Parts: sequence; C-alpha cells; structure tokens
Amino acid sequence: MSDRKLMYLNGLRGLAALMVVFSHYTLSFFPALHTGIKNDSHNSFEVLASASPINVIYNGSFAVFIFFILSGFVLSYKYWSQDKFGFSDLLSNIVKRYFRLNIPIAVSIMLAFLLLSLGLFYNKDFIGLNDSLKWLPGIYGFSSDFIEALKEAVYGVIIYGKQNYNLILWTLKYEFYGSIMIYIFMFLFRKTKIRFILYPLLLILFWNSYYLAFFLGLLLSDLYASDRLIIKNRLIISLMFLIAIFFGSYPWREQFGEPTHLYGFLKFNFLMVDSYYNFYHTAGAFLLLICVLNTNLIKKILASRVCVFLGEISFSLYLLHLLILCSFSSYVMNHLTAHLSYNLSFSIMFILSLAVLFTVSYLYYKYVDLFGIKSAVTAVRTIKLLNTKEDVATFLPFKSKPWDNYISKDN
Repeated sequence: MSDRKLMYLNGLRGLAALMVVFSHYTLSFFPALHTGIKNDSHNSFEVLASASPINVIYNGSFAVFIFFILSGFVLSYKYWSQDKFGFSDLLSNIVKRYFRLNIPIAVSIMLAFLLLSLGLFYNKDFIGLNDSLKWLPGIYGFSSDFIEALKEAVYGVIIYGKQNYNLILWTLKYEFYGSIMIYIFMFLFRKTKIRFILYPLLLILFWNSYYLAFFLGLLLSDLYASDRLIIKNRLIISLMFLIAIFFGSYPWREQFGEPTHLYGFLKFNFLMVDSYYNFYHTAGAFLLLICVLNTNLIKKILASRVCVFLGEISFSLYLLHLLILCSFSSYVMNHLTAHLSYNLSFSIMFILSLAVLFTVSYLYYKYVDLFGIKSAVTAVRTIKLLNTKEDVATFLPFKSKPWDNYISKDN
C-alpha cells in the first residue's frame, strides 16, 4: 500500500473543521447566508450565496460528512495489510477511541461550564442582529449545573449524544459508535470475500443514517488499499469534483427554508431518503474523497504545512469555536457595532476571533488533545498489562485464562 501516512487526509480534515467554524459564524451574524430570507440579510450577496455553490465554503453539514467519511477510511486503512486483528485488538481499539475522543470533549464541557458559571457568555446580549432563527441568542439559555456538566463530560456526549454545554458535540456520538462498527467489521470480515456482499447490504441498511458515511469511507479504504480505486481519466475526475462541490453545497434553505431553483430538481422520490440535505452532503463527501485519492495536485495542496497544521488542531478547533463565538466574539461584536458599521464590525471581530481561536486551539491541541491521545495508548497498555499471565496468574484458580485461545486467533 502507498500513502501510509495519508497526511493529505489530515489536511482535508483541517479544512473541514474550518468550514464548520465559518458555518457557525455566518449562521450567527449573517443568517441569510443560510436561510435566504431577505429580512435576515445585511446585503444582497447573502441571499444570492445561500442558493449557490458559494455556500460550500461555509456549509457545516457537508464538513461533518467529510469527517464521517474520513473516519471510516482512516480507521480501517492500516488493517487491510495487517495479518492480525484479533478480539483483543478490537477491544483495545474501542477503549482507545473512547479516551482519544472523550478527554478533549470532557475538558471542553468543563470549560463551557466555567464560562457559563462566571457569566462570560455574551451571545444573549447581542442586539444588533436581525435573525428569524434566533440561533445565537438561544445558546446557553440555562443555569449551570456541575453534576450535569460532569455527567455530560464523562459519558453523556459520547454515549447518549447530550450537547447542553457545547451544541456541536452532537456529532461525537455518531463518531464513537461509527468507529465501533468499523472496528467490528474489520474484526469479522476484513480477510473474507463475503465483505463485498455485505457492503451493498450495509449501505441499504444505513441509507437514511449518518452511519452511511462511515461505511462509504470503509468501502473506499478497501478499494484504495487494494489499488482498485485508480481513475486516470482527468476529465472524469474533474467532472466528479464539480459534482462533489455541487452536492456539498446543497443549501440549508432548500431543506428548511426558502426553496431554490438551482437545487430543487435534485429531490428525486426514488432515492427514498428522509433528508436530501444529509444525503447530498454524504454523496458529495464520498465523491470528494475519490477525487482527492486520485489527484496528486490536491494531495500536494492538502499536505502543505498550512493544511496539515489545520489538520492537527482540527479537533480542538471543532470543540472550542462555539465557546469563543459565544464569549469573546459576541462581546467584541456587541461593542463594535455601537460605533462602527455592521460589516466593518464583523470583519474586525472575525479576524480577532480567528487569531484567538487558532492560538487557543493550538494550546488545546498541545496540552489536551495530545494528552488524550497519549492517555488512550496508556489505557490500552494498562489493560493489556493487567491481562498478562504473569500479572494475573496468581489470582486465578486455573493456570491459563480460558479466553486466551479465543482472542489470540485472528479472524
């Protein structure tokens, strides 16, 4: 297999995280970019952009499905070439995934609890916004509760999908369970031909689910690892890229608000989907990854220092941007609009906010995210150490553990 490090995929993840940031800042201060409602707009460009491929730049839903597709691909990729992936490896990966995801999640929740307790969220104070959605003022409209915050931090988000202290954490439940399903699939079927029968069955089963993206990523990983995903025709790749961007820009307003002429024809009944919004973003992410895997120029761009850096801090960006938006950004915007025009106020606020967000995210990556990664590895090593014969044999009534023969066999 080539491209073992797949650094360019980390770069793609970084750009997707930046899209989520753009999405929530535009939704907060220029809601017409999403709703297409004229009364929400501050200029004519907003309504136009909301119904055009331009919105792919700030389409947070598309970015989320890029995350899911990438997870399905990356989590499985290295195991296609490995001879062993036994039951103990399956359990180790699940434990590792919990710690890797949940430690940064937990810290972000406790930070949100602290900011809420100290009254440092100013999103409800911002009054210069004509917004029919009332999305920004509606965040953190409750009193802080330490016990509830602690529950959310330990298991509430990743197990039950709770998101009281950080709205964007709703995706992490799907990320965790999607990861588990990928690991189980690899444990059971990665060396069997039956998996090629299972792929279409799984795609049908999860057709109306967020988990569809994970299995599409898994499928691409399988094909790419075996050199079955090679497309040399540049015209086909170019057309596929344009379609990916078009699908990825499927607008919020088409699903929840004012219909558009450009995207309205995509509502085909035979697709039998609950949400065209989710379906086309999934399809767009799928096609985009195929283009990335087959285009050296895109790989080179995504493997650049800037994109790789964004990839490194992407999880931190994702976890922290709502906290910065509701505290620092809202405070600055509220004060600037009292003296400057709205557009100029936003420009200054957004530049300052990005500077703060990148700085805080880098520190978070360095001291929290990396700690989560190291803790995940340590947790697995500890479990394996406690599971060795030398350490536990003296406490067992038999000489060998009855599950040893089972977990040592590769499936």
